[in-house]
Amino acid sequence: MGYSGGKDSTLLVSLIFQFVSNLPLKLRNKEINILCTDTGVEIPAILERIVNELDLMKKTSLDLNLNIKIHLLRPRMDQTFWVNLLGRGYPPPNRIFRWCTQRLKINPVSDFIRDKIGHWGEAIVLLGSRREESIARSQTLNSRPVNELGLRRHEDLPRCWIASPIEYLTLEDVWEFLLERKNPWGSSNVSLFQLYK
Repeated sequence: MGYSGGKDSTLLVSLIFQFVSNLPLKLRNKEINILCTDTGVEIPAILERIVNELDLMKKTSLDLNLNIKIHLLRPRMDQTFWVNLLGRGYPPPNRIFRWCTQRLKINPVSDFIRDKIGHWGEAIVLLGSRREESIARSQTLNSRPVNELGLRRHEDLPRCWIASPIEYLTLEDVWEFLLERKNPWGSSNVSLFQLYK
């Protein structure tokens, strides 16, 4: 499960924690991994909030025996923002040349999944993607066929499936959920709402 610290991924992680918390202990035998990537160029206040949330998630998972593992990933040193910008002379990322997203966020997650798939055999990646986010996001979701279980095949990882459980939620649905209750790991989303404002 990908976690960015934003509203959609926070909602999805909250749902996962709630679901697993409601399972009997004997059914919590599958490891669930929450993956967050520190790109090395995050705004300090946002990174601090994300790290605090991850620490609370980790503690809650251990305290409640949820078998949810929390991982803060980083890009390989030769793929960092500054190595590419200053060392290789890449231009700053822009709408047309978005080299940073793949190298700084996607590749560390893909590397983690590849390492784990050897152990698991297959994996399902949960993403907090919503159709209402943008036309491009909606087109991406429409372009990938869905199987009978509601899963899409991952384009780059052939033994990996993608699920988008909040795909049809509206922005209002997301904020209503986040602001009406605390996260299962004890934090409030009021500060998250303030960041978005």
